[in-house]
Amino acid sequence: MAKKKKDDSKDKVKQFFNSAHPLVCALILVIIFLIGYAFHLTKINKTYMFNGQGEYIYILNGVIGINYDIDVFVGSDITYIAEKDYAITKYEIGYYINGIEPIAIAVKSGSDETGLSLRGILMEASGYNVFGKHQSFMSKEAIKNLDNGLFFVITATTKDGTEIEEVININLTKVSK
Repeated sequence: MAKKKKDDSKDKVKQFFNSAHPLVCALILVIIFLIGYAFHLTKINKTYMFNGQGEYIYILNGVIGINYDIDVFVGSDITYIAEKDYAITKYEIGYYINGIEPIAIAVKSGSDETGLSLRGILMEASGYNVFGKHQSFMSKEAIKNLDNGLFFVITATTKDGTEIEEVININLTKVSK
């Protein structure tokens, strides 16, 4: 009798694997995995567009793209709108994310005793474009605080010693889910 039960178990297992049930179960598991993975990809991908205006510049068409592989920060088209150009000897200019401490994203700094054109520094075509591996320049803290605000900061000293300081609050719009 024990032999008959053992044979019945083998037959049931063979019958199960010869049916469509294992294939259906495997397909259901694959579909659940793919739906979860697609949800994860849509959750991690973030795209923002930004613009803003201050006393010296107008910022238009900026883009921030964050995904699981690469982060992109295209610092926009910057147009110098002040009437006068300034010869500056020292500067720190760039984009910051508002956090507990400001988080630098794309910042240029330098000095030159002969004086550099503020207009020239601000309007460099690719001066504020950054591309990198995910979280290479956009840390977890920066990504988390991005919704708190983005700022463009101009800090410069002119040849005659005048300080130029401007903080432009950037209009940031999330265009992804």
